Order: sequence, then structure tokens, then C-alpha cells
Amino acid sequence: MPLDPHMDTYFLQVFGGVRVDTTDTSVILSVFFYNIPWILFLYVFASLFQKDFEVQYVYVFTRIGSKQRWLRQKTAELFLHICISWGLLFVAAFAFGAGFGFALRGSALLYIEIFVLQVLGLFTLSFAQNLLSMKMGITQSYILALCCYALAIIAGVLLYQNANVTGWLLPLFPTAGQMLLWHADAAVLPETQAVFFAGATGFSVWKSIAVEFLYIAVLYVGTALYLQKADLIDFVKEEN
Repeated sequence: MPLDPHMDTYFLQVFGGVRVDTTDTSVILSVFFYNIPWILFLYVFASLFQKDFEVQYVYVFTRIGSKQRWLRQKTAELFLHICISWGLLFVAAFAFGAGFGFALRGSALLYIEIFVLQVLGLFTLSFAQNLLSMKMGITQSYILALCCYALAIIAGVLLYQNANVTGWLLPLFPTAGQMLLWHADAAVLPETQAVFFAGATGFSVWKSIAVEFLYIAVLYVGTALYLQKADLIDFVKEEN
């Protein structure tokens, strides 16, 4: 890829998504290196629900039954942690780019889209993993989340060139939603787009955001209903 000393190109190279315009082994390296922040963040937040749930189960739930309040608080806490983490990563990336003299270009909407898609995508997966950890344990739920994440990325790469399904199938993958460059309507300048590749037919940013919110709502409501009816003695499972 030719060197382009502009901040928008730099941010897309770092956060824009896995390249799908190549068929050689470089796509494998792209998948691995691009997703290192996701893997690390998933690991850092993997125990947020499970450890606290055990404490609350022993000292609080058995007396006052405040499971709904606990779920709201932990969900908000996880979302805040992810927003702050990605925010700090963005600030560090911007400072790095500014230090190398990368010039600002294009609309601020580009950076907003990148941030929103990254935060929502990671939150959806981390939220699901944390919910599973209360039943499966931290290690098993983390491995399962990584496997689902990897399989979803592979499926997205394989489906990317199929214009008959990209408009409705790609939005169903939270991992595809994080790839801004995969979206046909991303706020990318034509001269910047020329450095990368065309977005998938019919794959829109608003579809990815809508699906992420839908997944989050389903996970939250489903868990709230389950906690309301579940026998907590059988629900909590210690990791081996």
C-alpha cells in the first residue's frame, strides 16, 4: 500500500478493517494483527460479570434479590469501560499520527463511524461472553467468544464478494460491522477509497449499528428474564 501522509488514511489502515482485496497469505496476517486490540480487550473484560456475580449472589441477592439492578449496573460499567478504552486508543493513535505529521483531511464523521462501530461490536461480543461466563466460567466463555469471533470474520471474508447476500447477511455478523471499509456508504473520501477497496454491495453503516443494538437488547432482556426466574444456586458455576 502506498504511503499516504493523511490522518484519514492512517486511521483506516489501523481501524478500518481486514483487507479483502487479496487472496494470498497476507489476509491471514491482516486478520490477526488487526484484531489484536479486540482479543486483548475481550481478555481484560472477560471476568467483569462472573467474579462480581458470585460476590453479589452470596451477600446481596439472597437478602434483597436486586438482580435487575445489578445487571443494569454491570452492563453500564462494561459499556463505559469499552468506550474509555477505545477512546484512549483513538487518542493515542491520533497523537502518534500527529507526531509523524499526518494531515487532517475529510469529515469528522469518518472517525465517529469508526469509533461507534468498534465500540458497539466489541461491546456486543464482550457482553455475550460475560453473560456466558456466569454459567460456563471465564475461560470456557472466553475461548468460545474467540472461536465465534474468528469464524464470523472468516465467513465475512468469504461472503464479501457475493453481492447477492452482502446487503442482508453481512450486517448479521458483529465482526463485519466493525470493518468500516467493508461498508459501501462509509464516510471515506474518493481519493482515500482509491488506496483501499470498494465496500460490499448493500452493506450500510446504519444496518450494522441497528443490528448491534438489536443484539444488545435481546441479550439484555433475555438475561434479565432468566435471572428473574433462575435458581441462583444452580446458576453460579465455579471455574475448574
